[in-house]
Amino acid sequence: MKIPFQAMLAFVFLFFSGGMCDGGETLKLTVSASPSTFTSVGEKITFTYKIVGEDYISFSTGYKVTNDVADAAPVCSKVSSREMSCTSTHTITTEDFALGYVTSNATVQVHVGTHNLISFRPVDLTEKATTVVYIENFVPSPTPTVTPTLTATPVFTATPSETGQEIIIPQPNILILQPVLAGNVSACDTGLGFINFPMSEPIPDLTGKNLEVIFNGYKVNCTIAGSRNQVLSCSLPPDTTFPLQVGTTVDSVQVDSFSFDGAICTKTVPTKEKDPNDPNTPIPPVVPTPVDCNADPYNPAC
Repeated sequence: MKIPFQAMLAFVFLFFSGGMCDGGETLKLTVSASPSTFTSVGEKITFTYKIVGEDYISFSTGYKVTNDVADAAPVCSKVSSREMSCTSTHTITTEDFALGYVTSNATVQVHVGTHNLISFRPVDLTEKATTVVYIENFVPSPTPTVTPTLTATPVFTATPSETGQEIIIPQPNILILQPVLAGNVSACDTGLGFINFPMSEPIPDLTGKNLEVIFNGYKVNCTIAGSRNQVLSCSLPPDTTFPLQVGTTVDSVQVDSFSFDGAICTKTVPTKEKDPNDPNTPIPPVVPTPVDCNADPYNPAC
């Protein structure tokens, strides 16, 4: 029986190629991070992607590699006909540091085909991988179920507070790794003896933590105040000198450190009361202390 030429050609075609595709094309993606942990804001994490195609990757047809936290698009290079390598970086943000970890979601999309004598159109495959990089000595924190409501009103006094006093909020322990203060002063009066600090955004959760505020190396008495708990009001001893070195610690770990020059401080003299044993003591007029509500919107006088 005579076999048609077209049938023989088709047989040879399929014999050498294995068909349009053999159905076994796979794509493998592995991701590593260096360093494997981070310690500070601004630190860079390098992600390396190893991409392997079975039986080969069609580099000429195109490929796409993404990372949802990368500072820029990953840079890729060809390792062999079946392997490519890519890298990208991520800079640790304040949010990453406060959270204690950063999650990277990588996606690779390439054209993979069978490695035969006759090449056919590759198959478009997608693979994903998730990598988590933790802060050094990471301790998982429980999900908070109760948000503390602090409604204490600051008491302005010229009498310096006792050193070593702490703010203790008895609630379940919550990991805090972010600044407490915004790093500036909203109101200051050396005569009345108080200084107000805006708190950082977002407002830190101090649940179950011991907060200490330190002026020039000495602990001072402070109260969280304001209708939305956004101001930390502290007693300012009368012998305070400027510039004022301000620091805070949470559970003995320093989270704030900055300097304040005292330029905006007023020097209001506290009103003295009449001595009841001295009828000749004049009663001075009571002059209300002016308050800048734009600078200190959470002052009780506003």
